[in-house]
Amino acid sequence: MPTAPRRFVNFILDLLFPCDHAQESWPQTRDGRTYKSCLRCGNETEYDMQYMCNITPAFLRWKKKHEAKKLALEALNGSSNDGLRPVLRDREPIRVLDGEVRVA
Repeated sequence: MPTAPRRFVNFILDLLFPCDHAQESWPQTRDGRTYKSCLRCGNETEYDMQYMCNITPAFLRWKKKHEAKKLALEALNGSSNDGLRPVLRDREPIRVLDGEVRVA
């Protein structure tokens, strides 16, 4: 166990030079939680097996937008669609703004 001054120095160095987590392990699943570990510092990052990417705030925003667009496309087309290739009647793009579906 490092001494208090050593822990303080490590804390300051971590603030100045954070790990970029460039070397990560394969996804691991334990107790229903999927994560990847940094091989340098040991930090664990949540991982989404469906989309095969790390769960970050940017990913959560994209996923929320994607799900809203998928629901809007289903409502417009009357069928299920993965949301990646919209099948619209008049080939018009759609927009989902604040929960409202608009055909532009």
